[in-house]
Amino acid sequence: MLCEKPMAMNVAETREMVEAARANKRFLMEAIWTRFRPAMVKVRGFLNDGSIGDVQYMTATMGWNNPFDPDFRLFNKDLGGSALLDAGVYAVQMVQMVLGTPEEMVSVATLGESGVDENCMITTRYANGAVANAGITVRANSRNLCMIAGSNGSIVMDHDWHRPSTFTLFRNGQDPEFFDCSHEGIGYQYEMMEVGTCLREGRTEHPLMPLDDSLVIAQIMQDALRSWGVTFPYDRD
Repeated sequence: MLCEKPMAMNVAETREMVEAARANKRFLMEAIWTRFRPAMVKVRGFLNDGSIGDVQYMTATMGWNNPFDPDFRLFNKDLGGSALLDAGVYAVQMVQMVLGTPEEMVSVATLGESGVDENCMITTRYANGAVANAGITVRANSRNLCMIAGSNGSIVMDHDWHRPSTFTLFRNGQDPEFFDCSHEGIGYQYEMMEVGTCLREGRTEHPLMPLDDSLVIAQIMQDALRSWGVTFPYDRD
């Protein structure tokens, strides 16, 4: 099963899905299409080959101005309303893909009239000393950018990095390198092709979006939401 992000509303639900899939040897993957687009594949290659050195800092922002409507899914708790859950999952998963599981997390949020987060920032720290910021808003039109900085350079992903087509590689002492990975269609096809390959090969998880990653992402979001006092009717541990 390819399950739309976020996979579930909390860690307990995510864990139940993961355990059921593994026990029954069935394919399950959270639909983080960002990881499979051509630009992101190339970015990941530069990260893996050490082009920018040891990653020490990164930031990923997501946001747009959405007028308040208490019945709309972004603001309605019964429908899972939350800027973090709706759009922030992109930023959280991006940081997790690059840096893994954090050792420490602090976060802040502004809650709206319906009690859900509308502005939020999550800062995480990692074993190698790296730090990262994930910022999300539904109160302002943001330039949705992602920057990954390492000891030997950086990668800057342009506006709407969560569906990337272009990015720039900066290597210390060298001219910037611009990459255009434009493609036909919206881009969902790359994720779907990868799922098809997994099914044909009998895999139950995809190595680029394993279920353990989904559990880490769910934990980060749950910890942040609860620290802000955001609760949902179906919350449970």
